[in-house]
Amino acid sequence: MGAAKQHGTTEARLDRLRRRIQTWRGSDPKRRAMPAEIWAEATDLARRLGVNPVRRAVAIDYAALKRRVESRGGEEAGSAETSSAFVELPRAARDASAQGPVIELSDGHGSLLTLRLGVGAAIDVAEVMALFRRGRR
Repeated sequence: MGAAKQHGTTEARLDRLRRRIQTWRGSDPKRRAMPAEIWAEATDLARRLGVNPVRRAVAIDYAALKRRVESRGGEEAGSAETSSAFVELPRAARDASAQGPVIELSDGHGSLLTLRLGVGAAIDVAEVMALFRRGRR
C-alpha cells in the first residue's frame, strides 16, 4: 500500500474514531466508562501512530490511553469488560523440575501474583485468575 493511501486510511480511521467518541459523549450524560470497542480502536491507532498524536486527534485521556497501549490486550485491568488472553508461563514453570511448576499472573499496573506449586499439585487456574482479577476492583 502506498504511503499516501496509507496516510489517508489512517486519517479516515482517526476521523471515524473522533466521531464515535463525540457520539458516545453526546449520548451518555452520566459519563460512564467509554465502551471497550472504542478503546480498542484508539489503542490500535496509538500503537501505530503514538499515544500523543491519537490523544490529540480524538481528545481522550493521555494516561488512560498510554496504560492500554502498554498492556498486552489494550484493555485496562479491572475494567468491567475484561477479556481472556493467552497467559504465557515462564520457562521455569513449563519445565518439569523437582521444584514443581510456577504460575505468574500480572495485570499491567504492577500487580504480580506468583504461585510456586509442589510436584503433582493440582490447581484450578481459571479460578485463580478470576480471584486475581476481582482483587483489582
